[in-house]
Amino acid sequence: MTPATFAQYRKAAGLTQEAVASLWGVHRVTISSWERGLYPVPKWAGLLVRLLDPIDTNASIGVARLRAEAVIR
Repeated sequence: MTPATFAQYRKAAGLTQEAVASLWGVHRVTISSWERGLYPVPKWAGLLVRLLDPIDTNASIGVARLRAEAVIR
């Protein structure tokens, strides 16, 4: 995933760099470094950021399923 695409997904989810960093247990500077292209976006981060975007149909289906399972339990 490119730095610009990563940032686009994060922004589409309405989250700040700090919010994503807090959710994932990394420092905000790490998120900033990925978005500025100083370090490559790790594959795991690219996958997780897609789950944050409610418009990404494939990812949203997975999130909806997880939410439904959590309610059932």
